Amino acid sequence: MKHIDIVIINWNAGSLLAEAVDSILQSSYDLNEVSIIVIDNASSDNSIKLLPSHPSIKIIYNKENVGFGSACNQGINIGQSEYFLLLNPDTKLFSDTLKKSVQLMEKCKEVSVLGVKHVDDNGNVRPSCSHFPTTFDFIVLTLGLYQLLPKLFRSPIIMMNYDYEKAGNVDQVMGSYMFTRKSDIEKYKLRMDERFFVYYEDLDFSKRLHDLGGISYYVPTISIVHKENGTTDQIKGKRLFYNVISRLQYCKKHFGYGAYSLIVLFSLFIEPFTRILHLLISRKVVEIKEILKGYKMVYSCFFRLRCRKFF
Repeated sequence: MKHIDIVIINWNAGSLLAEAVDSILQSSYDLNEVSIIVIDNASSDNSIKLLPSHPSIKIIYNKENVGFGSACNQGINIGQSEYFLLLNPDTKLFSDTLKKSVQLMEKCKEVSVLGVKHVDDNGNVRPSCSHFPTTFDFIVLTLGLYQLLPKLFRSPIIMMNYDYEKAGNVDQVMGSYMFTRKSDIEKYKLRMDERFFVYYEDLDFSKRLHDLGGISYYVPTISIVHKENGTTDQIKGKRLFYNVISRLQYCKKHFGYGAYSLIVLFSLFIEPFTRILHLLISRKVVEIKEILKGYKMVYSCFFRLRCRKFF
């Protein structure tokens, strides 16, 4: 059997972290060949205390929340196994998930990153692959057109209409389950860009991998259970802040100055109103407070030049 390093980034995941780790420990894969590396980003809850005592588990405590991308790199640097799995704490593996993942990667040497089918607690398939977004896609995103007119505009990033019963090459597989080889990480000299505190770091990772000739591959015959936003529901305003800032960073990094400036204009001066309008139409008025809170942080950061660490 091949050894696997499984890296989980934890920040106040509560009982979800223990459930994720327990699903690994219940795996049919030989646990002597599995290392579970939990990077804790200065959690203030009891999530770490809920973990079982097991020789396969190693916990790294960060004194402060260094962000998702930076914590991922800690795990990558610690791990020395042939295979590396980045796993979210709001996921659960099935008993054969690891075994099938290794078997596929052993068979398909050309695949650099493997993604699998995501289902919710009821077994419903959740979209888990993404496009590399264009300038137009980001404008559609800021205007909310894909929500208001879904028949005319595709989802800007997430592949909502992809046939998730079909295997194939994709631009990006979701970072909640990214199975790869340590050798491919070193071959393509890939690490997460630590300027992304959270969000878009996996998209940026996949874009750089793609540009260097690496392949991201989705397969429906391997599955996990995934509770989307399981660890960020508690901070919706801050989640919006990091989402917008990371989006702008991604655009500045991968687009030209003109496209980046256009997306800044739409993101900062138009999107807040389209988000509020959508909430009013959906009768979710109570959530407007979180929108205002999130954009207040965005403006404070962007216009007072407090985002140097992101850009």
